[in-house]
Amino acid sequence: LKFIIFNFNFVFKASMKEGERHTAATAFLKPILWRPNLSISLNSQVTKILIEPSTRIAYGVRYINGPKEYEVHARKEVIVAAGAFGSPHLLMNSGIGHAEHLKSVGINPIADLPVGDNLQEHPGRHGLTFLVNKGVSIRLRQILENVVPAAATYLAKSKGILTSLGCEVVSYVRTKYANFTTPSPTVPDIELLFVSSGMNSDNGLLLRKSFGISDELYDYTYKTYNDRDAFMIWPMLLYPRSRGTVRLKDNNPLSKPIIEHGFFKEDIDLKTLVEAIKLAVMLSKTPPLQKFGAQLIKTPFPTCRFIPFGTDDYWECAVRTMSTQFHHQSGTCSMGTVVDERLRVHGILGLRVADCSIMPLIPGAHTQAPAYMIGEKAADLIMEDEFQNNVIR
Repeated sequence: LKFIIFNFNFVFKASMKEGERHTAATAFLKPILWRPNLSISLNSQVTKILIEPSTRIAYGVRYINGPKEYEVHARKEVIVAAGAFGSPHLLMNSGIGHAEHLKSVGINPIADLPVGDNLQEHPGRHGLTFLVNKGVSIRLRQILENVVPAAATYLAKSKGILTSLGCEVVSYVRTKYANFTTPSPTVPDIELLFVSSGMNSDNGLLLRKSFGISDELYDYTYKTYNDRDAFMIWPMLLYPRSRGTVRLKDNNPLSKPIIEHGFFKEDIDLKTLVEAIKLAVMLSKTPPLQKFGAQLIKTPFPTCRFIPFGTDDYWECAVRTMSTQFHHQSGTCSMGTVVDERLRVHGILGLRVADCSIMPLIPGAHTQAPAYMIGEKAADLIMEDEFQNNVIR
């Protein structure tokens, strides 16, 4: 396809160790659970940051655990790390946010900041499924029929189908729109994720439900291909121009926030994803994939069936019918507008935010590693500031 290839066959990094998911909890928390200065409250939800209105000093949090409500006070600082949805939700419930919005839901504003603005996410398109004529994909029936030997292999050697990541290959590419969206002339604007099963691989039992695909859509487009070997290519937009918001529904801290992603407000986002889909189809026709007889499922979505299949108009309709997000939400407590360069909330003493909500621009990659980095950097900043304060004293 005449693309310039960088770092061919690099090792795809994932948070797995010996076939098992390796999380921040297992990497950072588990080794230090014994520490006397660490207390973890499970199944708890913070409902408010306690702030002294006259001094604007954060001095603790209020939280619930089961039917009971508790308060815990901080000797030095309160650190919020609830994510790009949870952190703005908590800050706004505590009086930090757009003053007019807070007043509209009955909350007294303490700091007038653009909390909840600038929501960014990597939109994409699931369900682009290709049939193959060789048994190389992962199917539910295949797993069930071989569950005993698969479990034995997993338990004895930490290998086999049960250790599969599911996403076997990724590709970062530039479309013709990259010059308008990326920060430099060599940066890709699309990621293609190759998944070793199809939307049809479990006969519609689980996967399509996790994507919110209705019975009608699945039966119309995919049911004919149940239990056939297949794979998917998921295009993901790396540098979206569209922005969304997080707002409060009311002044009840247990109410879920109103989340508006704003996908495809900017037309270039939609056009870039269409180009990515066309590229994925082109890849399926290359000799390496044709060795497996890769063939795109061409049954149209019912909402798009009157548009010629494979045209730009059809793919635009398909993206709007079944777009998705990748849980990479960012930007809602942005550095510069909500927090400073040391993650301190403007106008509030003793309060920091340390999660992906502080990133002003979503990175052109997955956000798990940046989230860990932000946490580690926050720890360094806190220790530096504490040392400086002790020196000054």
